[in-house]
Amino acid sequence: MVQDESIDISNKVILVIDDSPLDRKLISKALERQNFKVFSAGSGEEGISMIGSVLPDLILLDIMMEGMDGLETCEKLKEMPECQNVAIIFMTGKTDSDSILQAFSEGASDYITKPYRIKEALARIETHLKVRSLLQQHKAFIQALTKANSEKSKFLGIASHDLKNPLISINGLASFLASGKFGALSATQAEMASSIYEASEAMLALVNDLFDVALIETGQLSVEIDEVDLYSVVKTSVNLYRVTAGKKDIEIEFIERDIPAKVRCDKRQVRRVMDNLLSNAIKFSEPNTKISVILESDKNWVFFRVADEGPGIPENEFDMLFGSFSKTSVKPTGGETSTGLGLNICKTVMQAHGGDIYAENLPEKGAQFSVQLHKTAVC
Repeated sequence: MVQDESIDISNKVILVIDDSPLDRKLISKALERQNFKVFSAGSGEEGISMIGSVLPDLILLDIMMEGMDGLETCEKLKEMPECQNVAIIFMTGKTDSDSILQAFSEGASDYITKPYRIKEALARIETHLKVRSLLQQHKAFIQALTKANSEKSKFLGIASHDLKNPLISINGLASFLASGKFGALSATQAEMASSIYEASEAMLALVNDLFDVALIETGQLSVEIDEVDLYSVVKTSVNLYRVTAGKKDIEIEFIERDIPAKVRCDKRQVRRVMDNLLSNAIKFSEPNTKISVILESDKNWVFFRVADEGPGIPENEFDMLFGSFSKTSVKPTGGETSTGLGLNICKTVMQAHGGDIYAENLPEKGAQFSVQLHKTAVC
């Protein structure tokens, strides 16, 4: 955090607008002694005309002036883009609350009373200038972070795209080797080919996730809506993951309860969400347990739910579930890898559909993830 004493406000530009030459001179001299750059105007009209040639960091504005008074001047200044983030401090001989409240309603940041108490006036001015400096530093910092994040997303997109094709080749060749189609393999060779296939499969999944993250962060992730048989999509995913679950002696139960024949959604993206939820359920389930996949609807929504009998989600870690690269303290039961990207992608995909995804712990044991799609979009 920037310390107050380290904020340099010397040479800041202050515009004094006051129709009293004596008051103008008095406050200007006091400000110049503090190493501020001071410009002055004898009327509201003159002060407004100076904006552009003078870019003030702070404006001192008298309320009671001939012609355009301070309140009208303040209103017009605040309409100018150059002054929207500039603090305006009113100088006034009035101390009644109605006048002060009216000054604040016109956009004033503060006020100082006449006759001037110079030390108090300088303290107020310095405070507002330091706040402005901090805001400018904060804005520059945010801009730098935004640029760095954009460059990071661009790099992720390029890197994942360039890695994808060679990984697909490695994955395919390893699969062929392990199948014995290129000739019989010894037990050791078969084990090696299988290890290469599994490693490339994990890497390919990671690269796909990174590519989607890059698309999300650059605002390029899109959904292609079509009429989709949701039952078929979920059933296909369940059948595929029954093989993976079988390696841990995990049963997958599929329950379908009165859903519409067609749902308007992106088939590929929804399938990816389903695959991710099933993959996670298997990762965090102990052997000889059951995973339930439920497809159902109510008056407004169509749901698919994945419920497991695992350890559940720690109550203080629910807010970590859908963050990018975010993981809870719960570990996979079979040593499987996890990038912490999948649920974040699922959340973004479902929100792009106008739906959502959420998690809850079940009363007895385990966790349930529920995905919902608008029933009003059902054909």
